[in-house]
Amino acid sequence: MQILPLSEASLAEALLACNPAFQASREPIDWSPPMLQRWMTLWDIPAETSLLLRVDDKPAGISLGALRGDRSWITTFGIHPDFRRRGLGRVLLDAQLNRLREAGARTVRLEVLAENHEARGLYEGCGFRVRRTLSSFEGMLSLAAPRSVDFDWSLALNPPAWPEGRDSAWQREPGSCLNFAWEASWFGQGPNYLLYLPMPGGVRILDLSATPGPSYRENVLSLWEELAGRFPGQPVRLLNEPDDSELFDVLQSLGCIIAERYAEMEIAL
Repeated sequence: MQILPLSEASLAEALLACNPAFQASREPIDWSPPMLQRWMTLWDIPAETSLLLRVDDKPAGISLGALRGDRSWITTFGIHPDFRRRGLGRVLLDAQLNRLREAGARTVRLEVLAENHEARGLYEGCGFRVRRTLSSFEGMLSLAAPRSVDFDWSLALNPPAWPEGRDSAWQREPGSCLNFAWEASWFGQGPNYLLYLPMPGGVRILDLSATPGPSYRENVLSLWEELAGRFPGQPVRLLNEPDDSELFDVLQSLGCIIAERYAEMEIAL
């Protein structure tokens, strides 16, 4: 058995473990090396802090360790189906935590489907604890009259005023949003803004912010109507909103449904 950083292996070899590991998941992975590299770039995942597990010289597992300062996030953690039920998940996870600790991480987070009790058991056995529940929403924008858009901002050239002190999921942090800089746009003013990414057959909300207080719901609805004017009748998706947030309640009132629910887990190193 050998565990090595992805910087010492090829992405093509890593995918021989990655793609089969997620073949039966809700959203199967069938990546090419450029797609894996893109994923790593978007979420600030260094090859040096990500691991490949080999067993009998065969790719058996993968773990991607993102890093921002002294905070880290594990994603795309999986064991090839041919190598499961051998305790290799615990071996790989322990090695990943050690690697991140050596790289300067002091805390590590990850998300796991709330109903995936087996995976949660593995993470809890290594010391992770659930800190909150996150939900990904899907909905349909209203058939508002299309609008001529000439005042959206480029994220690359003029980012919005990010709220201070907000505890966002990794994918919703400014660092993640800015990695979409040349593809995404936003509209709004001051602390009220909506950052979006056009997708085939719909639109993804990268982030949505509104001033807390009595006008919060009104501000969110105004942004939502603006988005509907740009993408009338189109599907819309927003990832990883905390279940205890005010936006969670507003999205449900707009008819959005919970597509996936995750347990966000954390460990201090």
